[in-house]
Amino acid sequence: MRPFGSSCGSWAWSPCSRSRIASPPRAAPTSRTCPTWCGATSPERPGIKLVGDITFINTWQGWLYLATIIDCFNKEVIGYAMSDHMRTELVIDALEMTARNHDLEPGCIMHSDRGTQGGFNGRCNTSMIEMLRRPVESTVYPTRKKAIEDIARYIELHYNRLRIHSGLGYRTPHEVRNEYLNGQFAA
Repeated sequence: MRPFGSSCGSWAWSPCSRSRIASPPRAAPTSRTCPTWCGATSPERPGIKLVGDITFINTWQGWLYLATIIDCFNKEVIGYAMSDHMRTELVIDALEMTARNHDLEPGCIMHSDRGTQGGFNGRCNTSMIEMLRRPVESTVYPTRKKAIEDIARYIELHYNRLRIHSGLGYRTPHEVRNEYLNGQFAA
């Protein structure tokens, strides 16, 4: 877990945390490297390989936690949830959104670092989440509600539909998904 806007490249998702965290933990830098989860060997179709992260956003009301799930096929945020806690329900809500809105392959692989705080060097993941962080990195949100509205708007309207990715041939996640689906209908 790391704050929105930090320069740390680690991903951490803590699906088993049941305790409330008063202040986010600070992790020491790590030299471990990341396997090529979403790099050169991207899956040939959606719903095969996913990565997850939890990050936190500071508001005047306290921490807001954001759990995200990204499909490695097209780098699209396909599930997310936000709350004032980092309990299991936060991750379950993000996973339920993913399953409700997207077709996942049987045997789909979900990668996280299983709750290690700052322990996974996210070379493969940093670029995907980095643009998601920038809109709020210097923003001080007065309320959690305002942060939730802004972040959801950014994910749905900008990150997935407008932000191009060099790893996708300078296309958006939405374009890549639509091209795949149109190819499936034509076949």
